[in-house]
Amino acid sequence: MTPPTDYAPTGSFESATVTAVAADADRVVLGTEAGEIAVVSSDGRTTTEFDDPVADLAVGNRIYALAGDTVAALSGAGTRVWSVELPSAETLAALPGADVLGVVTDDDAFLGFDGETGSQRFDASDPHADVTDDPGFFATDGAFVFVAWSFLAVRNPDGSERFDRNLDGAIESAGIVGETIVVSLKDERVVGIDAETGDRQWERELTVTDLPERGDDALLFTADGELVSLAPDGTYGPVTDLPSGDVYPTSDGSLFCVVADGTVSVYRSIGDPSEALAVEIDDAELVPGAADELDFTVRNDGDDPVSAALEIDGEGVVFAGGDRSIDLPPGESADLSVSVGTVTADQTATVAVGIRDSTLASASLPVASSASPTDALDVTAELDAVADGTATLAVTVRNDGETPLDGVSVSPGDARFERLRSGESATATVETEFDPGRTVPLTVRTERGETGTDVSLPDRAADLAIEATDRSFVDVRVENATDAELADDLAVEGDRVGGRVERRVELPGGGALVLALRPETAPGEVRVDASLDGLGARESATFDAGEFEVPAHERPSEPVARSATSEDAQARTPTGGAPSNAATDAERRTPDPTGAVLSADRTVESTDPARTQGVRERLTIENEGDETAEDVRASFPSETAAVGALAPGERATLVRRHAFAETGPVELPSGTVTAENASDARIDGRSLAVGPAEFAVEVGFDADDGGRRLAVTLTNRRDVGCDVTRIGVKGFGVWDTDLRVPPGETVEWTRPVESGGLSGTAVETAVEYAYDDRDPERWGTMGYVPDADADDPEGIDALAASVGEETRVSGGYGSVVLVVENASGSPVSDVSVEATGEAVSDLMYAGSESVERLDADEAFTHFVDVEAEGPDVSVAVALATDDDETELTLRGPAPADEDGWSESTLDEWRVERADGDGTDDSRPTHVASSFAVQ
Repeated sequence: MTPPTDYAPTGSFESATVTAVAADADRVVLGTEAGEIAVVSSDGRTTTEFDDPVADLAVGNRIYALAGDTVAALSGAGTRVWSVELPSAETLAALPGADVLGVVTDDDAFLGFDGETGSQRFDASDPHADVTDDPGFFATDGAFVFVAWSFLAVRNPDGSERFDRNLDGAIESAGIVGETIVVSLKDERVVGIDAETGDRQWERELTVTDLPERGDDALLFTADGELVSLAPDGTYGPVTDLPSGDVYPTSDGSLFCVVADGTVSVYRSIGDPSEALAVEIDDAELVPGAADELDFTVRNDGDDPVSAALEIDGEGVVFAGGDRSIDLPPGESADLSVSVGTVTADQTATVAVGIRDSTLASASLPVASSASPTDALDVTAELDAVADGTATLAVTVRNDGETPLDGVSVSPGDARFERLRSGESATATVETEFDPGRTVPLTVRTERGETGTDVSLPDRAADLAIEATDRSFVDVRVENATDAELADDLAVEGDRVGGRVERRVELPGGGALVLALRPETAPGEVRVDASLDGLGARESATFDAGEFEVPAHERPSEPVARSATSEDAQARTPTGGAPSNAATDAERRTPDPTGAVLSADRTVESTDPARTQGVRERLTIENEGDETAEDVRASFPSETAAVGALAPGERATLVRRHAFAETGPVELPSGTVTAENASDARIDGRSLAVGPAEFAVEVGFDADDGGRRLAVTLTNRRDVGCDVTRIGVKGFGVWDTDLRVPPGETVEWTRPVESGGLSGTAVETAVEYAYDDRDPERWGTMGYVPDADADDPEGIDALAASVGEETRVSGGYGSVVLVVENASGSPVSDVSVEATGEAVSDLMYAGSESVERLDADEAFTHFVDVEAEGPDVSVAVALATDDDETELTLRGPAPADEDGWSESTLDEWRVERADGDGTDDSRPTHVASSFAVQ
């Protein structure tokens, strides 16, 4: 019999943590830490509860459970039949044919009980009890199987020995299929052993996570990162399209449970859909642009569940929405529908429903004629906005007819609606040059006709007024004379207003803005000109000099001017290359012929690493003198590494590794090499430029109930998905994973670890992954190990700040999103933020924001509207709590062109904090290991 390879979901349920599993050909039995036993079969699920967690299960003629000090036998309905008190019991296995329950105890006994009555049949010793590894213990129809280290022992139903084999390799797990014991070894081999004789029958190269204990025609398990079904002769095939999680099958592979994140999903093997499915297509008249949907019924006439993707095709008709997926139990049916797109046939269209290369049903449907729909179109247009000389019109198209309209478009422009149903309306935008008083013609087209309308632009969009005030100011007033939004650059020039003044104006319908200018004092007449060129508005005014007399105490001593600044680019020194001799020239010219002379060569394997990419730094120290250098040390601002003594001509190499969580320039500071009997040698600093990464990995250790939880954050910046197959952390282990990181998304993987394994400040981490369009790759990085004794921060120190993904600043304006998170374990009260500074938009920014309470791990976002000419912008933000405050600076690039914004641009934005980097020390921006002598 060929092992099943296709399955369909039949249900799911919530469960506590699964602690024990057993199965036979008809059912999977799950035991949990809450003491619940769930018996899952094709007929449904029954449950039984114990007072203690379920430690082990076995299935024979009855279901056997070990909970607390009790071994109990249950009926198929979950009723307790008998029980014995056996505090020393460790694990169970059952023989259905002989009706014997085997029990292994913690005092090395192997006991046999009658499966029907619970009476004891034999008392034997546990083979290989002296092996320290926990033995595997399971049963076939005619024998008990023990696994310990490299030993495989088989015992008969009465406890006597059948055979004992040393497989010359450490055993990972074992199970039995048919009459073959399948054993996975740690050297990535799987071998088949005859259960009767102990002879080796076959061998395969497979990396197996875990084997189920029993299979009739196949074993279902994970190998090489995918679910496979293996037959008794060693042949195997993949099982596809299943969710990730722990897989527990029935022995015949016809049903299995997948346990993941507290949910148990149940799957059954499925039949051939091309043989089991019957399809009936409803009779329908296809009217071009009128028939919304075509209905059809699918029925499963087979004996097994069916899962399939139905393909719907036609001649003379195009369907929208793609294929239809179904999951049908035996004897059930489903009513489906498919949207009709375009009907091109004149009289008859053909419809076909199939699967793969098989046609399940076809039908010929009549096509009716339809009149021109243009009379049903209702078109209205109004001015929506005027910005920098461009008018934006909102054009609303409504279908007042009784049939849908396809291929509706509006011109000028490229706005298009695929379909307007009866009574439905849609709005498009049309941009045109703003010429006051001009009439703009609009055309609306469908696939079978067109209509048009005109919209008149207003004679004026904005009113300008200039007046001199009694406080010696010139007020330039701008009023929006329309209901549309206006945006333009206001320019003011005059003899005594300090030259040309420019201001960005953005006004809602009916809004107004007053720009107040204080002129300089000068005799004679004053002329002031104001203009909004894009809106076609201009105004001039002339005033007498007396109207601008400025009181002496109010006169500025000198003109006040504002100017944008940007950070100077830092000069960079290439890493690597020729050795850097740290001794001075004078020392080099006149070395002590009997002294020790030190030199230092510092290299970094990459000067432009990607974000979170591991970078190795190497420091080579050499004694170039003729005397031993004593107590040599390499000192940096954050670390001093001891080298010891260096004989003449001897070298020592120190190595450490770095990873950077943010893009941009990074400086590795300079240092000094010292010795007791030699002049200091300088270690030059190094400049790095960290760039964006299409795949990034951030690793941290978070507090978790007295221990630590390893948290690995995986980010995929490509538009192609990738699978993460293995994660390894030095000193903790290597884990096979089944993670999928979709395009443009971030996934976090966590696992509890022992705190005792944490030392230092960084740990090496490697992640194996594969993009859908590439070969597998490996990403090396550094994980941060926080100080386990550090106090939990409070108040302002508990708040971590970052730049949100909604941030976008380009084309002269935009929004910067600040995310404030409580990174401590205690709530923080009265949190407030307020942005200030020249870059903040006075017109659009909503002002300060506050929350009364921010609980642990809770966050809120604050939007800051800015106006920025670029290429960079910085925004000052005051962050405060009920008893403290600090200053933040949000800084990043602001491209002049809107198309210049990208994900890599967002990656360059960062938060600078006056009191440091905040409290989120679990994910610092720079992680580095300590120097180690190589």
